[in-house]
Amino acid sequence: VIGMDYTREAIKNVSHRLTVYEEEAPLLQADAENLPFCKNSFDLVYSWGVIHHTPGTWKALDEIIRLVRPGGRVKLMLYNRHSVCALAVWIRYALFAGKPWRSVSWALHHHVESLGTKGYTLDEIKRQLHSRQVSGLAIKSLPTFYDRVHSAQSWKGRGLIRLTQAVARVLGWHREGWFILIEFTK
Repeated sequence: VIGMDYTREAIKNVSHRLTVYEEEAPLLQADAENLPFCKNSFDLVYSWGVIHHTPGTWKALDEIIRLVRPGGRVKLMLYNRHSVCALAVWIRYALFAGKPWRSVSWALHHHVESLGTKGYTLDEIKRQLHSRQVSGLAIKSLPTFYDRVHSAQSWKGRGLIRLTQAVARVLGWHREGWFILIEFTK
């Protein structure tokens, strides 16, 4: 097991957590788009909510695939642009800010976690993986806490979350959650 993150602060936090749980693992500060390992080095690559923060998400995906040995598994989570949570961010920071022409992607990029955060659709991810010769592809969206109550808590209004959920139903997004879980074999 090797843990990696882009920032020294994240490595420090994980190191502390490992100490608290009396666990050990080598930790490495690295760029997801240029990972310092040889091709086919790992049996499994697990990335939970990471590569949608990188400037080159698909380049990071290529690096992940490069590192996994043939027959190895990849497990990822990416944010879903067609979720109630993403729509709530757009309503708050675009529609209610008087800028309804701004896209959901713009709202995520500027107002979720770190500058540059991206969300993808299930179809976009399927298209990207289809061209990368992977097998056993499983993709599903997972409704989360953020799709249910995040907006109501943040904005102290149940009316807004009801509005968001109603709009999501009209758009057909009500069955799709904030997390997209992706698994495949190289």
